[in-house]
Amino acid sequence: MISNAAVGHVGRFAEIELSRMVSAIDINVRATLLLTHHFCQGMIRRHRCGIVLFSSSSAYQGTPFVANYSATKAYNLCLGEALWFELFKHGVDALAFAPGATNTPSLRTSKHGLKEGDKGLNMHLPEEVALAALSSLGRSGSARPGVLATLETFFISKVLSRKVAVRIAGRIIGKGFS
Repeated sequence: MISNAAVGHVGRFAEIELSRMVSAIDINVRATLLLTHHFCQGMIRRHRCGIVLFSSSSAYQGTPFVANYSATKAYNLCLGEALWFELFKHGVDALAFAPGATNTPSLRTSKHGLKEGDKGLNMHLPEEVALAALSSLGRSGSARPGVLATLETFFISKVLSRKVAVRIAGRIIGKGFS
């Protein structure tokens, strides 16, 4: 089972319509919870299944200007890591996967203006993300694609204080919100 649907809104938290943020919680958190719980018992009985919950690099710290999205993806990160431990003895692999920037239709229609085949700066193609997620399944509770993303996560979550990590994320994403 792969839970990959996501909705996120960029902007100042207080200026984003509340109903849009609640809808994002329904898709990013509630749907993930319902699907995972629904399929979990059958997977335990089969003793050979996998769960991939898509998270985000924004899940590793509060991320200004995508605060609600960041919080929902932190839920997926924590759920995936916890299920990795709980379900392993039942033959079920669980993984929270944080792909980083991926050239998707939603990103192409955003301000980035990428075309279908463009890779983009520090961006993964969907096929690369899918292969990286599937090859990471069963190895640990969470993963990122490639060495650079893994180093980024280590640096953000282990080297920097959370305060500094949030400030850096806010400066990167907040350009144009000053």
